[in-house]
Amino acid sequence: MDEGRRTIDDGRLTTDETGLRSSLVPRPSSLANAIAIALAVGLPWTTFLLGWAPSGQAAIQGTPMLLFLCGGLAIVCCWVAETDKLLGLFGLWMVVRAGVTLGPPLIESAMYVVMGIAIIAAVQRWTRECTRDEGTRDEGRIVHRLFVYRPSVPVLFAAAGAAQIAYAALQWTHPLNRWWVAGTFGNPGMLGAYLAMTVAFAPWWAVPFWALGLWLSKSVAAVIAAGVALALRVALGRVNDGRCTRDEGRRLSSIVYRPSSLLVAAALVAFAALWMRGFDVWNSVATRLEGHSMALGALLPAADMDVSSIVSRLSSLVFGYGPGSWAILAEPMTRYSGSIGPGYEIPMHCEPLQLLFEGGFIAVALAGAWIWIHRRELVGTLAGAGVVAVLVDSLWSFPFHVATIAASACVLMGMATATTSRQQAAGSRKIQQAAGSRQRAEIGAVCQLQAASCQLASERSDR
Repeated sequence: MDEGRRTIDDGRLTTDETGLRSSLVPRPSSLANAIAIALAVGLPWTTFLLGWAPSGQAAIQGTPMLLFLCGGLAIVCCWVAETDKLLGLFGLWMVVRAGVTLGPPLIESAMYVVMGIAIIAAVQRWTRECTRDEGTRDEGRIVHRLFVYRPSVPVLFAAAGAAQIAYAALQWTHPLNRWWVAGTFGNPGMLGAYLAMTVAFAPWWAVPFWALGLWLSKSVAAVIAAGVALALRVALGRVNDGRCTRDEGRRLSSIVYRPSSLLVAAALVAFAALWMRGFDVWNSVATRLEGHSMALGALLPAADMDVSSIVSRLSSLVFGYGPGSWAILAEPMTRYSGSIGPGYEIPMHCEPLQLLFEGGFIAVALAGAWIWIHRRELVGTLAGAGVVAVLVDSLWSFPFHVATIAASACVLMGMATATTSRQQAAGSRKIQQAAGSRQRAEIGAVCQLQAASCQLASERSDR
């Protein structure tokens, strides 16, 4: 027993390492150390890899620098995995997919993704410290109060949304800007997405002002997203801020989620959105559907393809073309089709489809699993209502490809999903502690058997 404890206490083997060795699952920190060592040892031998380098001389400096950047991003993903494993795996996959091609545009896009998930993980850790012992569990549903996070955060989001509405109204007063009111975002659709995200924190008396801002943006997707956020807020907001009991909140939820109520609300929202656009939306819809069909055409195999082409398309469907590849391939495909013309915008206007194009089925599966694991928090908190609004808007727009929207969305994701991450971290620590205790017991049993055999041997020699 003493010998077994010495192997743990003298630094040669830690308790966590024993638990992890017994479960054969490496820790993210161990993977980060392995990546760092691999960079230190292997980078000098990567100078002959051309990648996107125009010549061998350029590859001597360029290739190690790109791999060094990929390794650093992978280490950041390992740090994220300490807080949220699926989030870290998602970022790690995007980094690996970009590193395979050694393309600077793809690695830059992967860096954008990694910075986003790093913000989510950082906010999750910060929120856990602020909300310790604040959450309560009721029949498997996690319920939070309105200001379960620091009170300044909801106020800041509401104030930021109000400031954008005021600036948009000021733009509307100018005759030349009346049909392109975009706030500080440069795009009316992004203004609508930001207002749909922040309406979850607006006081009820201020919701008509948010409706005015959405009308100025003339974004149909943003209006629908704001309607979803308000529906979640009506069902859960009164419970979260303590103005009604949970039973009353459940009754209110049943009214909101009644199918007839949803149909009537959807019809009203659709009519209001079409009225804002002057019932002229076909050109926009046709242009976006054309881009979507081009993306699907580059992913799905055609009937007249040979076997090698079909295998290539299926591999692209599973693994994707790499982060940022749509911006590189969209222009040649547009010129080839000739139907959209040079006015087609590079963003695909559908975040899930663009994620499938760039990250493949693996990236979509990881992102979908993360949303599914955190589904209760996304529909059970005000921050989650804001995230759901952005997700709904992303079905017909590109908010996650605009830094001014993505930064706020990542903060809200971290706030909303901190509780589940805390439970995952606690469960992981318990598993590691239990595995470590089991390993110590096994080491102690082996030491006892060795001591007993030595004692028996000494007794035989004395005889």
